[in-house]
Amino acid sequence: GVVFSAAEGTPVLAAADGEVVSVENDARTGLTVTMNLGNGYEAIYGQLTDVSLESGQKVQKAARIGAVAAPTKYYVKEGSNLFFEMKKDGKAIDPMAYLPAISESIIKCRIRNRIFFTGFEYKKGGADRGW
Repeated sequence: GVVFSAAEGTPVLAAADGEVVSVENDARTGLTVTMNLGNGYEAIYGQLTDVSLESGQKVQKAARIGAVAAPTKYYVKEGSNLFFEMKKDGKAIDPMAYLPAISESIIKCRIRNRIFFTGFEYKKGGADRGW
């Protein structure tokens, strides 16, 4: 997974169309939304607050997922951030290889103080995080 620094309360938008698989609290990533993107791909958004999605709900690209929360104890050093991970057939893949292809139409939203991936500080997870 990757971490994108952002201020608490910054809206988080969906990177692609998908269906919510789960909305769960995780000790490491806090309130976390997992979305099925189809063809074996999943997107996982963590460190969230203000999420009103439910399992089975369809979400369109650029729809609001939630907002950036205060960091969990595992991310105090990094500060408030969006945790983002992608999987293909259940195995973690590098999300940075896919984000440019799915983000072009959302970049304009970033200008209106909406979080997306271009222009935010990118931090690759360290070995101590188990990635």
